[in-house]
Amino acid sequence: MDFEINVSLVIVIVTVITSIMAWRNDTMMRKWIFNPYMIHKRREYWRFLTAAFLHADWMHLAFNMFVLYEFGKHIESNFDVVYFGNDAKQVLLYLGLYFPAAVLSCFYTYEKQKKNIHYNALGASGAVSAVVFAYIGINPTALLGIFGVIPCPAFVYGGIYLLISWILARRAKDNIGHDAHFFGALYGFMYIFIIQPDKFRLFFESIQYYFQHLL
Repeated sequence: MDFEINVSLVIVIVTVITSIMAWRNDTMMRKWIFNPYMIHKRREYWRFLTAAFLHADWMHLAFNMFVLYEFGKHIESNFDVVYFGNDAKQVLLYLGLYFPAAVLSCFYTYEKQKKNIHYNALGASGAVSAVVFAYIGINPTALLGIFGVIPCPAFVYGGIYLLISWILARRAKDNIGHDAHFFGALYGFMYIFIIQPDKFRLFFESIQYYFQHLL
């Protein structure tokens, strides 16, 4: 994609701006943060989406936006090749990956916490996980780093990520939205196969080829 229509970059810029604004405006933070109780009792449904434009601090923001941009540009490049420069379709498909993931990744947590007035969450991690797993669906044998250090094939990384997210979500001993990570990742993985069904076959063929040359 051309620089002017790099959707990942636009989302990064907007998210950085809104996160900084919310740090300086407590009313905005309270109004936009994901609070299942407020959604349930007051029908403030916008919180499902607006929370993805908020972050807790600079480290949280920088990590999510770096991952989004690095993986997002590969997704956009894939759309560019498949849809032969149809910019409007590429943008719509990317938005269909990112924003529904931000919303859908919160549903499970919403059901668990909708009677808990004190529960709050924020961040784009569910949507970013969807982008990462869309990349894994397209490039299952690309090397990714576990903990940013140990290189392994993307499909192995994806399996470990899902397993760890599921276990940590069940333990619920920290303030990280592991459920959002898990369900956002599943959405992104399925999404790429729905819009590009041929990728499903290529995914398994790539893994088979990987093991054939590994042994």
